Amino acid sequence: RLLRLAAGGGLRKFGAAAEPAGAEAASAQPPPPNSAEGEVLGLEAKLVGVKRPKTAYFLWLEENRAAIVRELGPGSSVCDVGKRAGQLWKAVSEKQRHPYEERFREAKQDHDQERKQLLDQKAAVCEAADPLVQRQYRQLACDMEVLEPSSQ
Repeated sequence: RLLRLAAGGGLRKFGAAAEPAGAEAASAQPPPPNSAEGEVLGLEAKLVGVKRPKTAYFLWLEENRAAIVRELGPGSSVCDVGKRAGQLWKAVSEKQRHPYEERFREAKQDHDQERKQLLDQKAAVCEAADPLVQRQYRQLACDMEVLEPSSQ
């Protein structure tokens, strides 16, 4: 939405119901895939697609769900399986939990690294398209010049 506003597809004024907001922007073609806006949208889609890793409990449950269902019988509900799994997980010793927690830590570290990398890419694309200092000066409608670091 902010990118649309910056591109000139502003908001409609109250009382101007005859013409939709950004009528010329709505009829325009989508941005080319190599444009800054297209890159930002692509990176946002990738960020949304990055799933959080399964916790140690869910890793354990994947391996033990079939045994729990067999124990409870064929007519058991999802709630019954969940309750029984929670009881069994509480009874699992630290030594038995360790491999699951270690797998979770590794997956979490990979997830955090991938997410940070995507956020850094997005920030770089946004900065290249619209430097922060220049945007702030435009928002404030300042006529001041940006000082160079050497002159401060």
